[in-house]
Amino acid sequence: MQSTTLRISGMTCASCAAGVEKFIASKKGINTVAVNLATETGFFEFDPVFLSENDIILSINSLGYKALKTNGLSAYPFSNQSHSDDVKKLFIRFIASLILALPVLYLAMGPMAGLYVPRINTVFNAIFQFAVTTAIMAVNWNIYASGIKKLLMRNPNMDSLVEIGTLAAYFYSVAISLHSLTDSGNHMNHLYFESAAFILVFISLGKYLESLAKKKTHDAVRKLVDLQPKKAFIEKDGVEIEIDTFSIKPGDIVVVRPGTTIPIDGETVFGSSYVDEKAITGESVPIEKNVGDKVIGGTVNLNGFIKFTATKSSSETVLAQIIKTVYQALNTKAPVQLLADRISFYFVPAVLIIAVVSFAVWMILGKPFVFALTSFVSILIIACPCSLGLATPTAVMMGMGLAAKRNILIKKSEALEEAFKVEEIVFDKTGTLTEGRITLSDITLLGDFNEKEILSYALSLETKSEHPVAKALAVYAVEKNAEFKEVEKIVISPGKGIGGVIGGSDILIGTPKFHELSGTDVTGIKETLDSAGNATVVLLSVSGKPASIFTFSDPVREEAAEVVKIIKTRGIKVSMITGDSFRVASSIAEKTGIENVLAEVLPNEKSKKIEEIKRSGKKIAMVGDGINDAPALATADIGIALGGGTDIAIETGDIILVKDDLRDVITALDISRFTMKKIKQNLFWAFFYNLLGIPLAAGAFYWLTGWLLNPVFAALAMSFSSVSVVMNSLSMKFYKGRFYNAP
Repeated sequence: MQSTTLRISGMTCASCAAGVEKFIASKKGINTVAVNLATETGFFEFDPVFLSENDIILSINSLGYKALKTNGLSAYPFSNQSHSDDVKKLFIRFIASLILALPVLYLAMGPMAGLYVPRINTVFNAIFQFAVTTAIMAVNWNIYASGIKKLLMRNPNMDSLVEIGTLAAYFYSVAISLHSLTDSGNHMNHLYFESAAFILVFISLGKYLESLAKKKTHDAVRKLVDLQPKKAFIEKDGVEIEIDTFSIKPGDIVVVRPGTTIPIDGETVFGSSYVDEKAITGESVPIEKNVGDKVIGGTVNLNGFIKFTATKSSSETVLAQIIKTVYQALNTKAPVQLLADRISFYFVPAVLIIAVVSFAVWMILGKPFVFALTSFVSILIIACPCSLGLATPTAVMMGMGLAAKRNILIKKSEALEEAFKVEEIVFDKTGTLTEGRITLSDITLLGDFNEKEILSYALSLETKSEHPVAKALAVYAVEKNAEFKEVEKIVISPGKGIGGVIGGSDILIGTPKFHELSGTDVTGIKETLDSAGNATVVLLSVSGKPASIFTFSDPVREEAAEVVKIIKTRGIKVSMITGDSFRVASSIAEKTGIENVLAEVLPNEKSKKIEEIKRSGKKIAMVGDGINDAPALATADIGIALGGGTDIAIETGDIILVKDDLRDVITALDISRFTMKKIKQNLFWAFFYNLLGIPLAAGAFYWLTGWLLNPVFAALAMSFSSVSVVMNSLSMKFYKGRFYNAP
């Protein structure tokens, strides 16, 4: 499967996005389609055997939209300029429409308001209103072009509703004007030119405000893109050359002066400096960089002149991966959005039917044609699928922005909703609740073996293992200049130990239980093993004889107990899972306040344990950092990976804590809660607005109030409905977040 993200312009409402999704999903070879109205993009996963990216683009274009490839320079395809241009065009369109419409409004409504209106021939008045309204329709021709095209394709959208409503008022007014010219009666008081004109004015205002608000919702994510400078200096043949950052290739020597931004990831080859990495890693203290140290693109070189070798292209840097993760998350859909999408797809056809039925009913009841027409036009104009379509994605975008600003990457919007429902959090122990800095604290030699010999065995075997304890032991052995020897017949028992033949002797290193199962007699050293207390102990045996005991320690994270306490106050159960012994696990649990402990769980069994908990019906989050945590992270409803962990754990996790700080688990939960609150508010107002607005326009309250909604006011209400939803989402940017004690 291949995937691509395309920019899709021309979508005006949720039914447009739903229509694109349904059409492309019907194509053979399409696996996943997610079209986002708020970001004006679509994510497509497809089988290249059946179709290509260009085929998808052509298919979208055939629907009347315009699909464009991203520029390949960034995972985020929007530039400030493109959005600014869109906003500027819509603003000009609104101002032009307003200026043209004001004389029409004055002539039509002035007498009713008691204003002085010059005596103008009624025929000239009708011709003037006709000309100005026609000009306003021409200014807003894109609405008609879109609406007509969607109607012909039997996929009507919001523009179709506006088009039918305004054209009905327009042609009715034209007919009345022509009738008045051939009839002695005066029908000019029944002209609806001003309604058609001001409907378009308010629609253009709404589109402008909506575009302006949507532009602001992109800012939090776009700031990530802006971290990378557009230009950089490289050294070639001893000469500094300025080039585009995206042109830097691995191996290029990049020159960075004090006070400038490091453009790309690399390794320092000259100079020294302090670098501010807060924007990427969340580390508030500047980091000293010397020759051989790694630098990260998007961080700021503070005070020194340095040169470094680029190790990655611009699309592979840490910053690029962060942007890609956030952006792909924006193109996934939370389950709560699917309901709104389904409703939006059928919304416009349903509104058309309701409008026709309302018109027919009022005519049957004997109401004048003008009365029935007013109801018909008002229903078409006041209905707003846009607010439904924007309710979830705009809030999700802001939630992603809040998280990204706090160095938390949410890889899919489903995770934002699932985190809100979590009932139990399972923490891995090593490297998660503990610092993951396992160090050798003691060596106890047994029998006639000497330390040099023992460390040689340990180094030779432990370099074959990825376990943190094995790495710590290997590091110590290297520091002591231990001799590396060839190992034969290597056998690894994940989470338990490793064995092999060295110099004709069978060497085993692992837990005491691993040795017992392998036939090593440990009865004579039980007392020595027990004296280790709650520390992690590893036994080394030679040809079945215990040779040494290694004692390791791994300090508990400073924030672990605080995090566990706060999570428990939320009514969320906290558990710990580890492959370590019950003795060691119980010690860590006591220090952190965790009551439920799953110990001596092998790596391949962790996911099974998570599955068992899920069968109870609970929503489970798993927090981990290692390779052996990846299956469990994938099995849990929400996988939360620490940023300092392994690549595979980060790849598997749904939420990435870039700062490697456990307190961000609570932050992620609170951002999820806050975002879901906003989504529910948006959906409530979107549904409430349409449930109230459409019956009101249809005249459901006419018998009680004696008045019918004017189409002009319907247009004003419709325009501000979607804007209000987006503005409610935008208000999230002012949320400071009492994340550790949020209600």
